[in-house]
Amino acid sequence: MSSLASSSYAATSIMGDLSDSQSLNSSDGEENVDSSKIVTDRFGFTGGNQYTDPKLNQMSVEKIRFREQKWLSMLNSWDKWMAKRFPQVKNRCRKGIPSSLRGRAWQLLSGSKALYEQNPGKYEEYLKMQPDQNCVEDIEKDLHRQFPFHEMFVQKGGTGQQDLRDVLLAYSVYNREDGYCQAQAPIAAVLLMHMPAEQAFWCIVAMCEHYLQGYFSPGLEAIQVDGLVMQGLLRKVSGVAYKHLEKHQVSPVLYMTEWFMCVFSRTLSWPAVLRLWDMFFCEGIKVIFRCALVILRNTLGSSDKLKKMTGLYETMEALRKIDKDYIREDRLMFEIVNLKINERDLEHENKLQKIKWKKENKGQHPSTGVPRDGKRVYRYTPTYRKSEIGSRHNGKSKSQNISTISANSSFIMQQTLKAEKVSSRKASKLKTGKTGEHQAKSEEVVKESKVAEQVEQEAQSELSQDETKKQESDQKQFLTSEPVITSFSATSVNKNGNLKLASDSEVPVVPVSEEEPTKRSHENLKEEITVF
Repeated sequence: MSSLASSSYAATSIMGDLSDSQSLNSSDGEENVDSSKIVTDRFGFTGGNQYTDPKLNQMSVEKIRFREQKWLSMLNSWDKWMAKRFPQVKNRCRKGIPSSLRGRAWQLLSGSKALYEQNPGKYEEYLKMQPDQNCVEDIEKDLHRQFPFHEMFVQKGGTGQQDLRDVLLAYSVYNREDGYCQAQAPIAAVLLMHMPAEQAFWCIVAMCEHYLQGYFSPGLEAIQVDGLVMQGLLRKVSGVAYKHLEKHQVSPVLYMTEWFMCVFSRTLSWPAVLRLWDMFFCEGIKVIFRCALVILRNTLGSSDKLKKMTGLYETMEALRKIDKDYIREDRLMFEIVNLKINERDLEHENKLQKIKWKKENKGQHPSTGVPRDGKRVYRYTPTYRKSEIGSRHNGKSKSQNISTISANSSFIMQQTLKAEKVSSRKASKLKTGKTGEHQAKSEEVVKESKVAEQVEQEAQSELSQDETKKQESDQKQFLTSEPVITSFSATSVNKNGNLKLASDSEVPVVPVSEEEPTKRSHENLKEEITVF
């Protein structure tokens, strides 16, 4: 394995390729295109590698409307679905979110909608602040390179490029520690295709703070560590591909930097990009790991495929120009879903790679976007808890925000697992004909009736001696003691003003909770008596 100390320069050079690459976002020849012959596809592209043939994978209008209705119903009661039916939400995201609702769903899945609602006017404040001049210059250089064949960004200085500039400048002010990174531009451009600028800004905040922790920090150490994590997992997924990369000393940062930092937006066909992002927002960073592992396994996973790859150059060319059959939408999504790699695998491999990192870098701790004593969060956070949003982004550092999101992720996962266990328990009990709830209620009724009979007999014997004195003592005890079991309703009042208890045949026993007696007033004692 090549040293990470020497791969820092490689990572920086790859970031340079993001701006100079002509493979996917090339603007060459853009001015020579005859506008009268341009045909826009259903995603807004007029050409380039992202252009999709309108005749391919067309879904019927009836099916589209049916899926939209299901998603609308789910979005309108989002909290309920996420708490009780998250597996079904995940399944629907894997099938693909309807285009008309994709932006709204992404905001709910990432939690950026809550950030947007809890921080009114913040986006405008960031735009009014003075950004770093180096960030401004870098952003201006990258604006025309982002999807130049898309109708939003084809015009220089148009609305699309202006919104893209505002989102990137606002984030550079929001996170002055990391500033601007070139890989943020394509991410922001994809978000702007599906939502307004302010909502896109909060969405990229959620992505950078949770999904892509530390990826845009200076030095790119987080992406290098995750590259080693992926290489360790590749050894389990495809030993042939792993040995080939090791043999030719192909460092992970040479091929996976653009994949991970741009979330494959510059690598796959556009329908596959959107499907992958749907799953990414729903399930987290593990989807990106799975996609990378599937591509490596398909490209380098057999000896026949490796015959033509005799060195580093041939291997890199194969990974830059991936066979279209390997990244076909349906095939790729199927293999990603069925690849058995989860968050625990990622976290375990991350611990191992951190140990190797310290050995190779003389004990230095990698700067991975989390506190020194913290750990990389690979788990998915379905949504931000509204009660914590106000304090999360007011007066807190970025590391504190990440720690809060991590704790929130664990809380929601526990709630989801608890809900699943309860539902499975209920389903098993329903098969026997009785639920546990009905059985518990019947047992409680029997116990209460027996106790009620005993207490009623004692009450009648005590009241017969001196009802007036007993009532006064009961009032004092009512205010100072806690109730034990139950209460009895009185049907009438005697001429002397004393209460007369009803028999079992006249008035049913009424159980009283532990909190109910404390809320009653003295006037209610004339109508009801509580036995302690």
